[in-house]
Amino acid sequence: MTNRKDDHIKHALSYQSAYNSFDDMELIHHSLPDYDVSEIDLSTHFAGRDFDFPFYINAMTGGSQKGKAINQKLAELAESCGLLFITG
Repeated sequence: MTNRKDDHIKHALSYQSAYNSFDDMELIHHSLPDYDVSEIDLSTHFAGRDFDFPFYINAMTGGSQKGKAINQKLAELAESCGLLFITG
């Protein structure tokens, strides 16, 4: 019996596309010479904890050992980078 979550992981890892939606974007540089970068604070407080940045990593849906292993690696990465790791 195959696990649907493992199939999803396998297909996601094997998918390749020549198209990337970032190719449709043009980033325009706008310098911020009037700001002292050392005075900018990106930290945020959420769920009783302080985080260095207002970004988070969303967990993969659980349900398989492969998904659990991926979530463990994502959680370790989030911890080492001071990011929130969301599960649901």
